[in-house]
Amino acid sequence: MVNTRRTFLKTAATSVAAGALMGWKSIASAARAVPLSVRDAKIIRVRDRKDGRTESYLEMASDSGLKGYAGPLLKEQVAAFPANLRELLVGREVADPAKTNFATLWSACHPGRTLASYAAGKDPLTGATVWGIQRQSRQTETGWAITALIAIDLALWDLRGKAAGQPVWRLLGGRRRRLNAYASMLGYSVKPAEARKVAREFFDQGFKRQKWFFMSGPADGAEGLKQNIELAQAVREELGPDAMLMFDGIQYVWKSADVNYAIALAKGILPCRPHLQPDSPAIDRGVVIPGVTDEYVGSAPDLGAYEYDGTDWVAGCSLSAPSPQRAFN
Repeated sequence: MVNTRRTFLKTAATSVAAGALMGWKSIASAARAVPLSVRDAKIIRVRDRKDGRTESYLEMASDSGLKGYAGPLLKEQVAAFPANLRELLVGREVADPAKTNFATLWSACHPGRTLASYAAGKDPLTGATVWGIQRQSRQTETGWAITALIAIDLALWDLRGKAAGQPVWRLLGGRRRRLNAYASMLGYSVKPAEARKVAREFFDQGFKRQKWFFMSGPADGAEGLKQNIELAQAVREELGPDAMLMFDGIQYVWKSADVNYAIALAKGILPCRPHLQPDSPAIDRGVVIPGVTDEYVGSAPDLGAYEYDGTDWVAGCSLSAPSPQRAFN
């Protein structure tokens, strides 16, 4: 749901500027014929008819009858929604994204607490230091508050797209009509035999690009590291060289990953050839681990570089330096 997580703070403002050049007039024109005044905003539960599972979604209804949605939402996101959600949105004209967007919603919910404090290394809501700490969950409480407002912004864009009769990517200025999709395998078993079966099922359905998630970290010891590597080996062996395989280390980050662990994991999975496109600008700009990645130029284990065909990311740090330095653009 997060706008590519790592780039959110960078793109939250620029997306408004880019879209203003391409789509605001068509949205405003559509809004004159189809009112975009919010009539209701609420969390709804949707049940899967096949397995009975339920997911939470944000539903935003306009006076015209059009509805915008965002989800599925994590339970922590739901808990972080503003208590005055309806008061915040009902009656608001939302056709113009320059007037109602993430930034304006943040200011309304947290006046005087700007996200710019992150640049100074401080949490904008708690004042806590944000650099050099280890988190025990995916987000801090402030992080969950941010993702909740992002969900509101997504539902607003869904509503605007429907009002304008245009896909949101076009309203935001996008030009690419086709993107390569991959299957996210989060939630499926990482036991080798079961992972093989699921990987094959998705591959045979046409998902030749798959992203699997490591579920163990340093806290799980050598056995956990072995399980991560065996997962990568199993799906590569099952699918062969034609599959594009990506591996997400977010789970082990939660479990206090460090440089030594990252090196050991990288050394274990590199023979499984995590994919990076040959013409990607990220090649030769990734993590350098002497003695480990020397023979794998362009395939360094900054897994973010493998997402979106490796065209939007530059690897995060150089481990060849005594003290790793952040290198995100």
